[in-house]
Parts: sequence; C-alpha cells; structure tokens
Amino acid sequence: MLATLGAAPEPGASPAVAVDAWCDVAVDDVLSLAPNLLAFTLNTPGPSGFASGTLTLLTQSERYEIPFRRVVVPSEIHGKESPTPIVVHFPAAITLDAAVVTGIGTPAQPCRPYFNPYYAPHLRTGAAPKPSPHEAARLDALRRAALATTSIDATPQPYVPAACTNRFTMPKVVREPEVVTPRIARDQRWTGTTWILVTIGTDGSPLEGRVYSSSGFAELDAYARSAIVAAKFTAGTFDCAPTVGSYLFCVNWNG
Repeated sequence: MLATLGAAPEPGASPAVAVDAWCDVAVDDVLSLAPNLLAFTLNTPGPSGFASGTLTLLTQSERYEIPFRRVVVPSEIHGKESPTPIVVHFPAAITLDAAVVTGIGTPAQPCRPYFNPYYAPHLRTGAAPKPSPHEAARLDALRRAALATTSIDATPQPYVPAACTNRFTMPKVVREPEVVTPRIARDQRWTGTTWILVTIGTDGSPLEGRVYSSSGFAELDAYARSAIVAAKFTAGTFDCAPTVGSYLFCVNWNG
C-alpha cells in the first residue's frame, strides 16, 4: 500500500484497500512531550515509503481518530529514513491503552490494524525499557523534531473497551520448527544468529518471514527463513479480537 520513497503518489490519489485488508503500517515510537501532548511515529513490515491515513488511539473510555497525511514511514527492517512525527494535542492529560493505524489512503479507507503489542505495556504505565546510548540519541533527535512539528488537535469519541482477560496480546509460538544446520555450515564451521521477522495472520499462520538480522551467511539465513513455514503460532489480539502481528524468530548456528 505504501509508495516507495522518491516515488510519491499523486496528490489526492488513494490506493484500493479492501475492508478486510490488514494495515501494512504500525505504530513504532510513542513519545510524551507533555501530559496532554504525544508524538507518534510509524513503521512498516514492507518497503519504506510515504503514507496517509488514520491513526486510532484508545483509552479506557475514549477513542480518538487522528488523520495523518504524507508522513515518512521507514521499513521495520533496516529502515534508515527519519520518520515523520505525528504530534497530537489532547484536551487534557491522557493515558493510552493502544495506538494503531486503522485506515490507509487519501481519503482513508478502513483496514484491520497491524498491531505491534511490544509497545502496549508502557502505553499505560509510561515505563518503557531504558534505551541504549544509540537509541537514546535517536529518541532525542526525534523528540526535537516532534517539538518543532505542528500538532493535531484531538477530539474524543465515546468508546467501550471489549471485555476479555487480555485485550492486547502478542503472537506466540505453539510449535517450534526443527532447523537442521546445512552440511556446508558444519563443514565450514559457520556460526552466527539469524533473526527472522515473521508476520502472523489472524488464524496464527505465518504469512511471511523477512531477515531482520543476518547471521552473516546468506545460506543460513535462507534456511532459517524457509523453516518458518513449519512453525505454528497463535495470533495476537487487539481489543480482544485476533489481528495480524509480528514475531521475532531466532535461530542460533553453532557450526
């Protein structure tokens, strides 16, 4: 759905999005600039690009629909572009339960959220893991960019959360695939770790796998990627309903 960087769609253009399609854009960073001022960035499991659409924000009793237009969305894998911060001004201090993209295009057409629940816990608690020095520098640059960005005023709409034990969950592995070290790797004593970013469908099936971090050997990465089809997962959930999500699958090669 995204246009590749440098090949932006014509103004007013809107890609065809089926109502049951999943949004190929997810919330990445959530930064608190003030109690009632938050900044969001997006990423995508596909190629980097530009995106327009709707960002949906949920609390325990309110829902906010935030339109965004022509923001830079880096790839979740090796995306090096600087994302465009979406800065939202709320009427009062806010505590979020979740933030997702629910529409893509201009005008926005609805799509099912691609929910990355790794970010859900600290939306409510505000307790994100302590970043590394490199990550801290990146977040500081992003914060400065956000403070220089014009904010969007948010208008609340009534919202009743779904009722279940766990409203937001990440995909889980039910059955690990057996990954056999190829003979050439044993003969050459290759070692390393391959990380595969797996996209998990609403039925728990792996839709695709992309090399998130390479072992340094293309043959090993290919073996790890092909093994994903034998894995079995349970889908993640968004507001109690199964949704498309991602899972980082790790294979250690010991030669």
